[in-house]
Amino acid sequence: MREWREDNIISGDASSINEILKINILGVTNIVVPFIPAMEKQKLGKNLGNF
Repeated sequence: MREWREDNIISGDASSINEILKINILGVTNIVVPFIPAMEKQKLGKNLGNF
């Protein structure tokens, strides 16, 4: 489990911003992508990212 860190995104520190994006975007991608083949096969499911 990750340790909680105090990051200040407003400071513009690139490494902090990259870490936040990695967790928030790639984390979701890593969870959703494995389900796509089953959703396509069943022709069932909604991609909430396309709106």
